Amino acid sequence: MGRPIILSWGDREHRFGFEKLERSQLYGQRQRVMMAQDGRACQRAELVREGDVVLRLGMSAQGHLDEAGRLVRASERVGLDAQGQVLSKEPSTLGRVQPLEGPLSPQEALDVAVETVYQLEAELVGETLQDRLLAGEIFRFGFHYRADHQPSEALLVGTDQGFFSLIGRRASPHWCGLDQPLPQITDEEPEEELDFQMF
Repeated sequence: MGRPIILSWGDREHRFGFEKLERSQLYGQRQRVMMAQDGRACQRAELVREGDVVLRLGMSAQGHLDEAGRLVRASERVGLDAQGQVLSKEPSTLGRVQPLEGPLSPQEALDVAVETVYQLEAELVGETLQDRLLAGEIFRFGFHYRADHQPSEALLVGTDQGFFSLIGRRASPHWCGLDQPLPQITDEEPEEELDFQMF
């Protein structure tokens, strides 16, 4: 088994094994396969913009071509912030103790845009934390499966089906409220009046 998720809460450590929960495990899957005239299955490929290189499935994960046609490997790429400054990579959190925060309010939990769900196997969990998770409380911790430029966070939840971690990024919704002023509406006449006969 790989490195576990280790969390610190209540003056003790809690340890979870984990497995990614795929949509196909819940709902099953169907796959449409395109067949060539000779009966062989077709493979997806893409042409680059210039049309002189064919990319087969999986090749783009190895790197990208720059304007000069040079292969830039994925390991050479860097992350940039909004000002163009290079971001440092955050190391993987697996196997390293992460502080557990919470419990969260429902609003704080709903502000996370979930991208991945892990089913957790409780290897070492305190009874107090377990009881609070099963009572519906939600906790939060920082999470990186591998070294990454962007911060992500995880929600820790419990149900009668087990423990789960919802991995995502903090969303920043812009809400309109009743206390905000309405846009100004002027009573000025339009410069040209419409002639409805032309319709």
